[in-house]
Amino acid sequence: MRTGTRNSYTVAVIAATPLHIEQLQAFSAKLGDSLDPTSLRRAILASLQHTVPAASTIFFEADDWAGRMVPVEQLGTDRRPAFSFPRAGALARWLRVNDELLALANNRDVWDYLPPEEQAALTALDSLACLPLVADAELVAFVAFCDTTSRPELEGQRVLLQRCARLAAVRWRDAVRVERIQTRSELLRRSQQLGVAGQMAASVAHEVRNPLAAVRSLVQFAREVELPIGEREAMLDDVLQEVDRIDRTLTNMLQLSQPTSADHGAVPVTELVDAVTRFVRAYARRRGVNVQLGATTPTLSVVADERELRQVVTNLLLNACQACEGSGNVTTSVTRIDDDIPWVEIAIVDSGQGISAQDLDRVFEPFFTTRPQGTGLGLPFCRDAIERLGGRIAIQSVRGAGTSVYVRLPLLVTDAHDSGR
Repeated sequence: MRTGTRNSYTVAVIAATPLHIEQLQAFSAKLGDSLDPTSLRRAILASLQHTVPAASTIFFEADDWAGRMVPVEQLGTDRRPAFSFPRAGALARWLRVNDELLALANNRDVWDYLPPEEQAALTALDSLACLPLVADAELVAFVAFCDTTSRPELEGQRVLLQRCARLAAVRWRDAVRVERIQTRSELLRRSQQLGVAGQMAASVAHEVRNPLAAVRSLVQFAREVELPIGEREAMLDDVLQEVDRIDRTLTNMLQLSQPTSADHGAVPVTELVDAVTRFVRAYARRRGVNVQLGATTPTLSVVADERELRQVVTNLLLNACQACEGSGNVTTSVTRIDDDIPWVEIAIVDSGQGISAQDLDRVFEPFFTTRPQGTGLGLPFCRDAIERLGGRIAIQSVRGAGTSVYVRLPLLVTDAHDSGR
């Protein structure tokens, strides 16, 4: 049911005024494809003012938080209204329900329907008419025409103005929705960042506090108790191990957060894996683990930072050795894989204790670890570094039957013969 009624003059104007298709298309073109609310709002005002040249305009926007129609943009006037209209008020209700140009001078019944405070606001604006922007049966905005000399242009363009307003309302609704989605996404991203930062801070505090407590206890005990030389040396070794543990935690954190390296070039993967395998072999031998280089394909290269890729392979090999718990075998291999694109695949297979299905889903979570001395930062660093190179990492494991880690990096194709293999 409508709150106001059209008089006979309005009906006659609507019936007699043709729809100017070209003008409507021009109006749409002036709005452009922008979904930025600020630029779209200004384009709406400028386009409406071009349709009614003598009019000055003020854009009132629906403010969900305040529950009011708030003036946010103006064109062709120096009036700066300090007031707004309630979204549930008489003017807003009439505009929403009728969805048509409200020419105040020609609708005395509507004027009398408005409460005194809204009449006073419109009078202060010297407002001639209000044009609603209604989308999905909601008043998303309205434009106040505030120049009494523009009455003939307004009435003469009533139908076109109303069609333009409905088009603008849909554009405005979409722009506001996009802005709200972006705002919510940004708030969610910041919230997630704060959550991750809080989790990291708590985890780092835990990882550092424990060895620090052990160091403090050992040093305090050494100060208070006379110890034989051998026992004192063993205690100092324990202190050094705890300090090394703190250093590993902080080093892994820095690796995880470091920016993308700019020192990229061709890296011969087979030679790099062979060198890292030889480097780790002495470490593994002291722990009863046999490390060997398996099947390899020579002359396979990728584009990477050699230092960073070496660190990734070293981390994965050390993990494999530690998983063997004092006995077992670790085998590395480098092969070419032709799938969607040619890849270099680095495989590291160990015969260690394996990973349970439940833990396998969490191995890339920062600070998740199943080893008492682990930091839980090595694998997240490896995945981050590999993905920055356009690669992939996958882990297959069965509890009690060992683990296989597969790293794929895009093959650096050097010639047509190589690319066709």
